[in-house]
Amino acid sequence: MCQYFCRESSIWGQDILFMNTVSSLRAQPDTGRRRQPSVKDIARLAGVSVATVSRALTRPELVGAEKLRAVQDAAMQLNYVAHGAGRALSSGRTRTIGAILPTLDHAIFANTAFALQKRLAQDSYLLLLSCNEFDSATERDTVRKLIERGVDGLVLLGREHEPDVLALLERLNIPYVLTWTFDSTSRRTCIGYDHRKAAMLVVEHLLGLGHRSFGAIFGPGESEWQRERLDLVQKEIKRGNGVLRADHIVTGKLSYDNGQRGIEHLMGSENPPTAIICGHDIIAAGALTACRRLGVPVPERVSITGFEDLEITEHLDPPLTTVHFPADELGRRAGDQILQMVTQSDLHRPIEVAIDLRIRGTTGPAPET
Repeated sequence: MCQYFCRESSIWGQDILFMNTVSSLRAQPDTGRRRQPSVKDIARLAGVSVATVSRALTRPELVGAEKLRAVQDAAMQLNYVAHGAGRALSSGRTRTIGAILPTLDHAIFANTAFALQKRLAQDSYLLLLSCNEFDSATERDTVRKLIERGVDGLVLLGREHEPDVLALLERLNIPYVLTWTFDSTSRRTCIGYDHRKAAMLVVEHLLGLGHRSFGAIFGPGESEWQRERLDLVQKEIKRGNGVLRADHIVTGKLSYDNGQRGIEHLMGSENPPTAIICGHDIIAAGALTACRRLGVPVPERVSITGFEDLEITEHLDPPLTTVHFPADELGRRAGDQILQMVTQSDLHRPIEVAIDLRIRGTTGPAPET
């Protein structure tokens, strides 16, 4: 009986404490905006010190499980939301990271952003994401706006940026990571793939199958990684004594339609190529559709390759030979690095993410002439 009474008394006491705390909040003068609950209110309801509440909200790993649960329950009951500006003033950080990608229209960038967000969330950081649509002026404006919002660090895509953008970040001591690019000699922190190695994997595979006449369908020249990728493919073909004629290079939007138009042009040309390298899997998917529509057998008449290894590539008919870029790993490692740099500003290093060629059904021996 005593045990039951004591337990009921404890619950009753907690209810009274909660009601008193809420009542004190509601008793504030009606100025049109009700006072928001504070850490003192949480401490009173949870039965802990204000210092414990502060640690539980900012460094939960330093608080015991029982007290942490009490603080979290009290904060939830009071609908408490931390005041970002106040927390930033006291800690010197907003616990936000900005990221600027070219677009989210393509799964490879969306996958990178999602993995980055998940990694940041593990350390209670928020990701602010924006797109520059391959425009350097848009990126410059977005960087300034993210700085104005107090981001602790920035994640950018590619090696090429307006000089004043990186100079501004360095002058303000704001950490930044360059993704989707790798340069072992860079003084800046970059995380990405060796695009020369990616080009080499594709070209050497096709040369090994006996192909010497090449075609290329790539995305826009405004895209740094499409432009660089095409340039490296051309160099690798030349190094292997293959031929890529100027009229066998098609560039356009990073789209399915570009792949279709590219095939129509290449396969309708005099002495069409026996191997076509596409700058992205989406372009390659369009190329395969056009081949099927035109009655061009793949890989018996022409071999086709892509880059990225999107999920759909395994389900194309035939499945696409492509270079696998682990976008989720890149996003996660970018998160690791920017979080380290926020607390260790002198930490700079290039990080290479491994890639490999996934050989499937769209490549085969060069046809006999």
